[in-house]
Amino acid sequence: MKKELGFNICKLETSHVVHDEIPDLKKRIDDNISMHLQYACHFWTDHIVECDFDVEIAQEVEQIMTNQFLYWVEVMSLVRRANRVTPGLRSVIAWEQGEGDHDGYMR
Repeated sequence: MKKELGFNICKLETSHVVHDEIPDLKKRIDDNISMHLQYACHFWTDHIVECDFDVEIAQEVEQIMTNQFLYWVEVMSLVRRANRVTPGLRSVIAWEQGEGDHDGYMR
């Protein structure tokens, strides 16, 4: 994610168009968002909460949230997984606060 996430990852001409109205969106996704990046974006929050809290991991999470948050949300939207953003963030916050129950959601 640190290496591949970036602004306007699919090189869309405008952000003012509904994704369903972009005729070549699937090709753009296939050409610009690798399968391993799709996996990482989809599941990184699940993997974090399975770990015991660690300062180094927390610092990496902070870097993602500070520098790449919007790029992550963009990918999640493009691959139609935006519905996982809020629950994922809740679980990471709970993990950081020591409240996670390891099922990917806050108690």
